[in-house]
Amino acid sequence: MPHRSTRRDAITTKGRARAALGRARARALARSASDDRVSSVMVRADEIGLIAIKNARISGRVSVDLIKRAKARTGLNTDTELIEFALANVAIEDDFLTVFDAVAGAVDPELDLDAG
Repeated sequence: MPHRSTRRDAITTKGRARAALGRARARALARSASDDRVSSVMVRADEIGLIAIKNARISGRVSVDLIKRAKARTGLNTDTELIEFALANVAIEDDFLTVFDAVAGAVDPELDLDAG
């Protein structure tokens, strides 16, 4: 005897669909933020000529879990894209923390910062 759909089945199915849609939206928002980050790094790397010519090869052994998580966080699909982004990210990294630490305490404590 075929199973008859009930109102409860319909509600459960609708709830599952709604939950899946919520998860998809959350992933899309996270991907959007990571897309912006990836895009800005790659645009900057291109602007300073770091990725214009591809004339080298790199290989190495890393954890498959590391690759999966990095791809998921960045939204990148291929190992080549991931490696290029990771290298560009390191290559164009600013030295903010180093400079910030170097100037720590450089402001005269007597300086009136509230003076207009």
